[in-house]
Amino acid sequence: MVSAPDFYEEGSHYFKGVWGQAEQSGPPGQTTLLRRLAETDGPASAADLFRAAQLPAATGEAALKTLEQHDVVATAQDDQVDFTVPLMRHWLRRYK
Repeated sequence: MVSAPDFYEEGSHYFKGVWGQAEQSGPPGQTTLLRRLAETDGPASAADLFRAAQLPAATGEAALKTLEQHDVVATAQDDQVDFTVPLMRHWLRRYK
């Protein structure tokens, strides 16, 4: 159950690893995009995420591409971006 305290403790290694990789590697803007995506209740358009994150399109696109390559997010054909592991949204809301 997502609300169980031990869930976050047991899954924290994965989530911390994902966050650390986004935080420490280039290009910039990855953690900002993850935070903005976590604020949504579902998928969001890339353009909306870039706007909410106050990132220029080129910076946002580079960050998004990296997150996709690391299988953190996926972009559907309709340009909607979402987490590949939906529980990442809950972890970010709780800890970041």
